[in-house]
Amino acid sequence: MKAAVVSFVRGAAWLREGWRLYRVAPVTWLSMMLGYWLVILGTSVLQYLQAVVVVLVPAISVGFMAVGRKCAAGEPPSTTELFSGFRAGLQRQLILGVVHLALVMLALLGTRAVDDGALERWMTTRDPELTSQALSVLAVMLVAYAQVVLLFWFAPVLVAWHDTGVAKALFFSYFSCLLNWRAFAGYGIAMAAVLFLVPVLFMSVLKLVSPGLNQGQMLAAVAAFLLALMPMIYASFYASYRDVFGSGDTRAVVEEPGPPLQ
Repeated sequence: MKAAVVSFVRGAAWLREGWRLYRVAPVTWLSMMLGYWLVILGTSVLQYLQAVVVVLVPAISVGFMAVGRKCAAGEPPSTTELFSGFRAGLQRQLILGVVHLALVMLALLGTRAVDDGALERWMTTRDPELTSQALSVLAVMLVAYAQVVLLFWFAPVLVAWHDTGVAKALFFSYFSCLLNWRAFAGYGIAMAAVLFLVPVLFMSVLKLVSPGLNQGQMLAAVAAFLLALMPMIYASFYASYRDVFGSGDTRAVVEEPGPPLQ
């Protein structure tokens, strides 16, 4: 298997591609995203249900990618795409999910051991006295979790569409992301601009056209605006996959690890 190495500029364009895919079927994208978030919020009160959702995240992510692939072909996606991750290599998707859960728990337990639960208390109580202690541990946890993100960025779709084993999919996902650090840097900068600068501009325009809005109404309008933009980010995941594992001019070979975990 080969992974293309794409440029900084191309990585920054993944969000633009995401917007184009989103426009093909906006209702489907919004429905998928809201449904996913409702499931996350609905299970947050019970830890064992949360664990089940974390295990299912790889299979669910394939559904988003399948919708992106359909939209890239200019075709409206159907409900069958949403559940494609539960049909293609489900056993391996569940193994990926268990690995995902284990790594997330390991990161949380690691921070708890280092700071005696300060970060966890800060996240639940927002006690300002804990902020300085918790933020340093939070930075370490984010760096650790970034490694998990790299492992799973492409892994579920590699299992589903390339029929790879679990170990091979994780290996290729991680090192393909590292090889494309310039593209992901461009993607991150574009993401920051969309999530921070665009809402500020939107709020400025809103103040000009509707000066009578109070602070609560203004924040609600910005929140709705950001909510409408979120599917673009989900759609951009497919754009990154297509550039790295689809057609490309420059390719870098990632050597395969040992026998994959089937």
